[in-house]
Amino acid sequence: MSYAQSKIEIPFTTSIGNTDLSSTNTVGEQGRIIPLYAPFIVRAIAVQKLDAANATGMVLSFRDSSPASTGGGTATGDQFAVMTFTTADTATKVRYQDGLNQEISPGDALAVVVTTGASGGVFRASAYGEYRWETPANDATQVSTTA
Repeated sequence: MSYAQSKIEIPFTTSIGNTDLSSTNTVGEQGRIIPLYAPFIVRAIAVQKLDAANATGMVLSFRDSSPASTGGGTATGDQFAVMTFTTADTATKVRYQDGLNQEISPGDALAVVVTTGASGGVFRASAYGEYRWETPANDATQVSTTA
């Protein structure tokens, strides 16, 4: 099958659609992306700190939370990338990690989880990657319907 290969960047959002995420003295899942039809292959993740407050020590865990549940899965087995912030991470600076090849199945969540909070940590995060369009997931939980 011939098709135009394209990669996209998708922002992590909260359960109510906000793209501004917080680690201010908070640990736990802060945002997620959930593919529903085709698997999504994560090639890179990026984070931008939005405030001038200190985020030193803030640690973000990126996880394939399957099945998509609240809490963002566990660091053991689900985690595929980690970002630790230092004093060099000033406001508006973008940090990224590429070379990832994590496939997120439909119905699973790609979650960003704060494992160590900081006194100042409002941030945005996104995943860069591509859908595997050739086939749906062939997942037992997917059901084909007709109109």
